[in-house]
Amino acid sequence: MAIPSTGVKAKILATLRKKPMSVSELSRRMKMRREFVSGYLEAMRNEGKIEVVTVGRSKVYRQKR
Repeated sequence: MAIPSTGVKAKILATLRKKPMSVSELSRRMKMRREFVSGYLEAMRNEGKIEVVTVGRSKVYRQKR
């Protein structure tokens, strides 16, 4: 059964509230494909809900402060 878009966004925010994560880490934790998680993260970044920080060669996403 598919989770509605708002449910996925809420789950991502709740997860990032606990700990900033990379797309790979977040997709493993949520049991979703990286491509889907990346799309949601990009949309949420455009909405101003999350921000991305470059750590070495990785991008880490966190809830916007």
